[in-house]
Amino acid sequence: MRRLTASLCLALLPTSVPAQVMGDPEVIGILMQDAGMQVSQDTDDYGDPRIHGLVDDTRFSVNFYNCDDGLCRSLQFVAGFDDPGSRSLALVNDWNREYRFGKAYLDSEGDPVIEMDINLAEDGIGRRNFNDILDGWTILLSDFRNHINW
Repeated sequence: MRRLTASLCLALLPTSVPAQVMGDPEVIGILMQDAGMQVSQDTDDYGDPRIHGLVDDTRFSVNFYNCDDGLCRSLQFVAGFDDPGSRSLALVNDWNREYRFGKAYLDSEGDPVIEMDINLAEDGIGRRNFNDILDGWTILLSDFRNHINW
């Protein structure tokens, strides 16, 4: 009986991170840190929040869109790879044809870039699903680095 009472008391305690991810950049940063990513936060040129991350020696950013009162309705993971050589458009097109998640392109300087958009809409997404997104992003980065021979 004591174990049951203790378990119920623990279940009623507030958690530091909500079960539903609603587009709060602070919460998203915490979840990223919990997933083992190094993060720092700033704002972009438009005043919207932005997170800079590092995972497996790869730098990336999380850009936030449609923000109002501290909550953002969508976000975008993005990583660019400064390339002193040149990668072909065919290589990037092969990625887009073979992979469902993660859009790739060459930027204006011919460097490969990968992006992944997340819609949080009105009700957000569950914490477990967001953790799956973070795992998926880590895998995408690794696969993309291999694809472009980085």
